[in-house]
Amino acid sequence: MAIKKDRQPIQITLETVRGIAPAYGTCEKIAATFMLEPVDYDTIAQATFDGLIATGKALEPNLGDDAMKIHFSRIVENIVKSAHRTAEFYHERVSAARRLTTRIDCDDRDEDRAPVYGFDTPAERAREFAAKGALAAYALLASAEGAVRAFAELIGEDWKPYTPTTPKYRSIRRRAAEHELETLTH
Repeated sequence: MAIKKDRQPIQITLETVRGIAPAYGTCEKIAATFMLEPVDYDTIAQATFDGLIATGKALEPNLGDDAMKIHFSRIVENIVKSAHRTAEFYHERVSAARRLTTRIDCDDRDEDRAPVYGFDTPAERAREFAAKGALAAYALLASAEGAVRAFAELIGEDWKPYTPTTPKYRSIRRRAAEHELETLTH
């Protein structure tokens, strides 16, 4: 088994999150179907934007341009990563709800019987949990969008996820260690 060299970490961008988060129309239908509070996307995005702008203005006298850029880059990256992970979790919950709902795949054969009065079946609970996850993912996408806009406003350039640079110089000890590890895996 060969170890993949020069493996780059996955870059999580706002576009990546948009690609996996549920869309507006989907969230509207989910909120109506499950009688949940709809997501006020614009308000969340604006609140995140306003909060970061206010923080930036408060920090401005004490941070230089580079420190400001590094600080807000970290904040935005964490907000975007949180939105991404929540969207992934939503998809996992949808898969779990499908498994519980589909009779063939369901190990709990009691799904065919009516639940105890006043209680939901495991499949019903899983579907509702997935619905709430969809709205959470959409809300955090709104927050990520506000954060990315705030970064552009504060720093004057578009936010990009951090990519670590690979050192050009590797010590002899490091090269020897890599060679030893490579021989162990062949």
